[in-house]
Parts: sequence; C-alpha cells; structure tokens
Amino acid sequence: KVFGHIGTEFSKDFHKGSVLVVKAKGSKRIAKVAKVISDDEMELSAPMKEQVEVVKVDKTQDFHRAPSETTTSLLTLLCFAPIFAALLFLTRAAPAQEFLAQIGLSECNFVPVTVLLALQLACTLVYQVYHLMRVDWAAKKGAQPDSPKRPPAPPAEEKSEEASDVMEKAAYSSLPYVDQSEMFEQVYHSLLNGGNIGIFPEGGTHDNTTLLPLKWGISTMLLGALAKHQGDGPPPKISVVPIGLNYFRPHDFRS
Repeated sequence: KVFGHIGTEFSKDFHKGSVLVVKAKGSKRIAKVAKVISDDEMELSAPMKEQVEVVKVDKTQDFHRAPSETTTSLLTLLCFAPIFAALLFLTRAAPAQEFLAQIGLSECNFVPVTVLLALQLACTLVYQVYHLMRVDWAAKKGAQPDSPKRPPAPPAEEKSEEASDVMEKAAYSSLPYVDQSEMFEQVYHSLLNGGNIGIFPEGGTHDNTTLLPLKWGISTMLLGALAKHQGDGPPPKISVVPIGLNYFRPHDFRS
C-alpha cells in the first residue's frame, strides 16, 4: 500500500493501471497501481522496484560493419564458381549416374538444383566471412579500419531493478495508463481469422549482432488470441516467424 500526506490527490492523479514513480535518495522506484482507495491511500499490484543505473564499459569497435555490395557480390561469385563446378562434376560422375539410373532419375536435369545448392553454400561462406570481419577480426587484432566518421558511443547504462520500499515522505509523479485493449482485440480478431501481424519485439533499433531483450507484446498477442478462441474445434495454429534484418551500410540513411 501507499499512503499520502497532506495535499495528495491520489484519486485525481492515478487510476488503475497507472504507474507510480517515487524519487527518494537519488534513485527512482516504480510500481503499477492496482486500486485507488482515497486521496491519501492506494494499493499497488506488486512491490515497488528500484531502478539502479549500472555503468557498463562500451567495448564496441569503430570499424566498417560489413563489406560493400560490390565486395559481397564478387566474393559470392568467387565462392559460387568452384562449388558449382564441383557439384556438377559429382552429379555427372559414373557412380552418381549409376545410382540415378537405379532410382529412375537418370534422365532428369539436375543443373537448376545444382545452381541453387551452390548458391546457398556460397552465401553461407560469405556470411562466415562477414561475421569474421564484424566480430572476430576486430576483436582479436584490435584494428580499426576507416570508420564511418561517427562520434564514439557513450558508455552504455543498464538499469537493473530491485525490490525496495519507501518508509519516509518522498516526491512522486505518475505515468498515465494507456488503454490498449481495443488494439489487442483487433489483433486477436485478425489472428483468429488467419491474418498476419508484424511486430518488432525488441522495441528499438541497433546494429549489434545480438538481440535486445524482447518485449511482452508478442506473447500477449499469441496467448490472448488463443484464449479468445471459442467453439468445439481445436484452436487455430498461429505461427511465430522470426525475421532478421541485415544492412550493408548500417550507418547510412536508408541503407
């Protein structure tokens, strides 16, 4: 529970779902409001959480994050040519022809399949080179090729939360509750009727090779739609398809 003092107007400042922000002793504590009882009393849905800022050392290397389009194309072609030649030789070798004749496929043209397989293998090799340039090479050698002329990134700040109570008077503020029920109802209806929903679950943009912590929206959409299913039949199958975006020049606008 939270108790106010003379002059507090909890009934005016807060509603169910609002976020209480308390500033005390140089830190912030937050909690979601479950029920407003009066102007000087309300209940929280969970204990207050204290936000503690932890400074982390930025270990980002300032170097070109990916080869250019021309370099990538040439590298793919150089990898594709020998792989395609090797696969084509294997498919036309005597043991392979005998095996194809036994299974009744000796008259089939395997060139298109060979092209696709060779291209896939070439792209895999090029990606490994890209990964080496992006992470391993700069980390091991400590080299910094021509940078994209951007200012060095400031040290990152990570906020961790710990349970904390406030036992003395303190200033507070409120974050209003945003009712998203109508939006989620439309999402549920779309998913239950075979629609597609695009969502960026990280909630931000970055150029790192790892994911940011995922937000809760995607799980709410999926589980909420299944909970809304009615009828005797089985619930619809809703697939979550992860999609990654990669850029040749991540520091250029619209690259």
